[in-house]
Amino acid sequence: MRLFLYRELTGESYRALTTYPELAEVFGLAETVCRRYSRRWQIENEYKSIKNDFLAKTSSKNYHVRLFYFVFAVLLHNIWRLTDFLLKIGVGGEMDYAPVLTAGECVELVCSALIPPD
Repeated sequence: MRLFLYRELTGESYRALTTYPELAEVFGLAETVCRRYSRRWQIENEYKSIKNDFLAKTSSKNYHVRLFYFVFAVLLHNIWRLTDFLLKIGVGGEMDYAPVLTAGECVELVCSALIPPD
């Protein structure tokens, strides 16, 4: 059996070729699994953003308080992602992962709307 690895034209990933057709199916399956797993990293990054940027810090052991804080953080995160998405559509920008509106800016906007000025 011969196995050939080559880099794609974009230079970002490798492909494997083999002289056995049975193994070609295995490599196709592996590629599918890798693609699906790479989407998982986006989910992990979103969860990390919720924890770092939106989740209130508490020392309460009360489950209801902690659940409320988490649900509120998820709500704020979704508001941020929706606002960023609508801004990208409005300015005709690309729909890449890099946000136009940062999480910190979104939190400041929400806080300024909730807390009345002096």
